[in-house]
Amino acid sequence: MKILICAGHTLKGKGTGATGYINESEENRSLSNIVVKYLKLAGHTVDYYEINEANDYLQKQVAKANSKDYDLVVQIHFNAYKNTTDEMGTEALYLSESGKVWAEKINAKLSTVFKNRGVKKRTDLFWLNGTKSISCLIEVCFVDSKADTDKYLANKNKVGKLIAEAIHRSEIK
Repeated sequence: MKILICAGHTLKGKGTGATGYINESEENRSLSNIVVKYLKLAGHTVDYYEINEANDYLQKQVAKANSKDYDLVVQIHFNAYKNTTDEMGTEALYLSESGKVWAEKINAKLSTVFKNRGVKKRTDLFWLNGTKSISCLIEVCFVDSKADTDKYLANKNKVGKLIAEAIHRSEIK
């Protein structure tokens, strides 16, 4: 498969991600690189993309996603709601029915670590609306949930591997 893994948000300026117990923008990049590593080990052709500072970062991310005929494009994010110690969980977002299939596969794997918030159809997200290829957006867990971030930090490599295995559709050694 030809896959694009895109780290959500920018590192500075307009478009930085949420902060809490961890920094979303930094973790998007770190986790994306783990996913890329495992997908390449499994034999996939994988591109990685990040925008570190740009006012038009969303347009640039969509342009990258549309620059090749990818079989799947996935954007990695972390969620935020309110500072809490409670477990909040994981969810995956999609627009098309094809995207829903991938969102369900990824969400099912991540739900072995985090509380399952399910998959959600989103018609209001620039990334999902703009990409030509099958796409989904992953909200791994909540950066402002102590329980979620503790689980994530203790299982970071595993989380990346689980995402890659969902995309690969089998275990990666």
